[in-house]
Amino acid sequence: IRYGMLYRGSEMCTAQPKEKLVTSPHSITANDYNMFREQIGIKAELDLRSANEIPYKYRTRSVLGEDIDFLLDPIDYKLLDAKNKPALAKGLNFVIQSVKANKPIFYHCVWGADRTGLFSFLVEGLLGVSRSDIEKDYELTSFSDISRYRIYSVFRAYRDTINSYPGTNDQERFYNWWLSAGVASQDLDDFISLMVE
Repeated sequence: IRYGMLYRGSEMCTAQPKEKLVTSPHSITANDYNMFREQIGIKAELDLRSANEIPYKYRTRSVLGEDIDFLLDPIDYKLLDAKNKPALAKGLNFVIQSVKANKPIFYHCVWGADRTGLFSFLVEGLLGVSRSDIEKDYELTSFSDISRYRIYSVFRAYRDTINSYPGTNDQERFYNWWLSAGVASQDLDDFISLMVE
């Protein structure tokens, strides 16, 4: 997989008081800001949170600045069904356009766990990452400071859904899932060719 284009993580700002613990207490520092912009060169941000999890002024623009391409695209981490497909497809199309424009992209939800984990699962599968590596990446969130275990039944449902799509291997099944979500085959092909070295 091409290095330095796709970055996953947690939110960079929070809308709710830390003591409520409804959302995470994340907020980037000046050093973080410089790291995102200068060191890794983020040019686009895909925010998978719902609007009520975000301070009002960052619902239409990135915390990193108005020159950063930005998409607010709330998804439901529990679903790979028809209801969630349009949002997931919208997110992937944004990622594909960013990659085509050679703009490194940071995508995230609140903790960088469930919604971000689902999106990563679908992107990594499309790019041909092994099932073992996808599962390890998904589980890495358990080692953060959020003190909770991943929901295995949800992940198993992801796997079962992908396995229900046609294909002679996992990558083809993921590809066909994205087709069913409405992403054009040419865009999927372009993304794979740009991201797989």
